[in-house]
Amino acid sequence: MVIEGLEKCIQERTDQYLQKLFTLLRQPSISPRNEGVRECAELLQTLMEESGISTSLIETPGAPVVYGEVMRDPEAFTLLIYGHYDVQPPEPLEEWVSPPFEPTIRDGRIYCRGVGDNKGQLMAQVLAIKTYLDVVGELPINVKFVFDGEEESGSEHLDSFVAQHATKLACDLVYTSDGPMHASGRPSVELGVRGILGIEMTVTGAKWDHHSGNMGNVVPNPAWKLIDLLRTMRDETGKVLIEGFYDRIREPSVRERELLQLMPFDSEQVQTQLGLSDLQMDGETYYRKLAMEPTFNICGFHSGYGGEGLNDEANHAPNENMVTELFFNGILCTCHVVYRLGEFSAIKA
Repeated sequence: MVIEGLEKCIQERTDQYLQKLFTLLRQPSISPRNEGVRECAELLQTLMEESGISTSLIETPGAPVVYGEVMRDPEAFTLLIYGHYDVQPPEPLEEWVSPPFEPTIRDGRIYCRGVGDNKGQLMAQVLAIKTYLDVVGELPINVKFVFDGEEESGSEHLDSFVAQHATKLACDLVYTSDGPMHASGRPSVELGVRGILGIEMTVTGAKWDHHSGNMGNVVPNPAWKLIDLLRTMRDETGKVLIEGFYDRIREPSVRERELLQLMPFDSEQVQTQLGLSDLQMDGETYYRKLAMEPTFNICGFHSGYGGEGLNDEANHAPNENMVTELFFNGILCTCHVVYRLGEFSAIKA
């Protein structure tokens, strides 16, 4: 009877709950630029308190952590839910069909910056607590919430926050829902977490920009230096050549390979989901590459003039972002290697 009561309540409140989610989505919280982050934390605190969750903002040297709890019994099982209320920058804006911070429903899906990472999941959890409290009266366990405001920029202060508040955060299980659904629509539990490593590298040539027609071939071009450097980092097959990159990464066991083969895999469905037309791999290879092998990818490269048309000045220092995911002894980590290297109009990957 409890489940039926919860489902009935959710159906009756669907529009109300959507509006609460939309309220949070409309508030920008771009942590890499520190735009609207505190305002979003304060808004989230209000939404949580309205849902029956005792909530406070705990300051860090960066963005505040939104902490909440519903305590039934200090001796009861305690679940800690981790999520984050910050988002990535929405650029390029011209690629958006609707404004990035105006939630829009199209074909049964909500489109807005942060709805899938991580404000949608976050509000589903908060509103689940509200629904259960309103229908049943009390939770069967204790629930704590830690909502990070810096996840999209590296969670720089999360370690020190956890160390400083270890007693408050004590729990029996930590749960987070952050990421896409499996292509089949089946729920999945992943036993790994992603971490971030940020590196800033600068390549410079002359002290100022030069006209490529006048000084090309004489003044060194830092963009080409960077490209030459990138070529040394992996071979044509994708194998990373950086010394030590594969250290401590173990091969999957026979049993793990068997399990990978059992996971549902529909090549056409995956290609549609990823926007690809020629994915040449079977299910075992697909899951092994996702979960048990490290990756090293360029996720941004900008050098010199980046607008429309041609600017033939060779810039003196370019700018680039790279991402690498590492898998150490069964723990999946993501390392964003950020190279800052300038601007050159001919390079934009």
